Amino acid sequence: MILFSFFLIGLVFGYDESKCTPAELPIAMECKTKHKELRSQSVTLDLEDDKNMRKLNTTCEEFLECSTQFKCGATSKDVENIDEAISYCHAVAFHVSPGYLDCVDKVDTKNSTCVQGWNPFPDFEGTEEEKAVKQKEACRNFFGKDGCLEEEISDMCSVELWKDFKMHYLALNKIIKACDFD
Repeated sequence: MILFSFFLIGLVFGYDESKCTPAELPIAMECKTKHKELRSQSVTLDLEDDKNMRKLNTTCEEFLECSTQFKCGATSKDVENIDEAISYCHAVAFHVSPGYLDCVDKVDTKNSTCVQGWNPFPDFEGTEEEKAVKQKEACRNFFGKDGCLEEEISDMCSVELWKDFKMHYLALNKIIKACDFD
């Protein structure tokens, strides 16, 4: 059964088992399940709910523990997908961190127009042309109108938290491919 399972990993993910140690293969197989669970939760859970974010973070923590072994023998495309999941999990961890949550409370209490109007990844409806125009506007205001979030977060929280915030949102953008900032 174990040999069949290792063979199945090779079929599903294009694994080259010769690049994995015997100890890595069962961990990689277990991680495949965590990766699927992570993908499912990120789509099905209401991530506006703090309880769901903590649940997603728990799945992320479990996935991160095995992500290195999950890469053994994987194709370059699979490694890219795994790296995107790792970046996503780091962003999730940031969103449930005490520093971020404390900052959100401070910024939300201020109720500024900068934060009220901010949505870096909006859902668009309309024709393709209308969506393109709306997407361009969202990208122009990715960090708030005229970049106002930098000042808001730096002043109310810290410059370090702003840097973390910016890093994680740019990583999410790279995954989602909403805006081209290169």
